[in-house]
Amino acid sequence: MANYGLTQVNKYLFLISLFLLTSCNKEPVKYYHIINGNQKTIIKGKVKNELEEGNWSIATEKGELLANGVYHAGLKIGLWTYYFNDTLINILWKKYENEKGIKINLPEDWIIIEHESELLQATFETQSKNKLNKYLLIGGYIPSEIGLTFEDYIKLSKQEVREKSSIVDEQSFVVHTDGKQYSFTRFIINRENEELVVYNYIGLIEGVIIDIGYSSLNENKEYKNLLFFEILIGCYYKGNRIINPLKVLNFESIN
Repeated sequence: MANYGLTQVNKYLFLISLFLLTSCNKEPVKYYHIINGNQKTIIKGKVKNELEEGNWSIATEKGELLANGVYHAGLKIGLWTYYFNDTLINILWKKYENEKGIKINLPEDWIIIEHESELLQATFETQSKNKLNKYLLIGGYIPSEIGLTFEDYIKLSKQEVREKSSIVDEQSFVVHTDGKQYSFTRFIINRENEELVVYNYIGLIEGVIIDIGYSSLNENKEYKNLLFFEILIGCYYKGNRIINPLKVLNFESIN
């Protein structure tokens, strides 16, 4: 089980908009995009071999730009620009791939930490006084080896957070898609005189429990929400997408 001792997703972040794109063969493709807000949006982009490709842009119904950048084979390439109200956010994305089966988009300035027992660990610059509370961690566990079912693993992960942390807020969802289900949780916790936001995704991919945790200071909420989900849709395990926006996503609150 992931040793970050936390589990993690903000309710308004799970607003899903349905978009129609045009694939290379001109057939309409259904695409679901996770956004901050309830306004209708327009996406311009192409899908090739069930993966995003080329220039993409997301705009409001009035034509106000929300995000734009370039995809290649389902991963973001280089600079993407995001617009929140009057704030402009630039994220320079890089592709990282390892021998453990992980292929993922990460911000260019994030640092990969070699970790023998986990699939991936990364850290980043922060204003926090305690650097250990800031991380992205991906674990992979075979149920028969850890003696837990997928459902039991989710319950135990949440229980550990509640026992080890001072909880300010907790929001949990189950996502149903393509005959599968995933767990999302977001905790706001107090730890060592700091308020942290901790996100968690748990899914079952190719018989392996994939546990993704992201922890950071509870500030710049829109940016942190955006970042976590952009990382999720740009993450693959052994060629399988962690969350596939080309499939119907049904979110069920379990709070």
